[in-house]
Amino acid sequence: MAQKTQLLLVRSQVPQETWAAEHRETRMTKIFGRWHQE
Repeated sequence: MAQKTQLLLVRSQVPQETWAAEHRETRMTKIFGRWHQE
């Protein structure tokens, strides 16, 4: 619960588009990173 609140606070300090783009990049990196490792 505390983690979620902290994330929202950080998110509110960053422009919405920038946060969404970074979040999407991070998720894609995790997916592709796991795929390349196998």
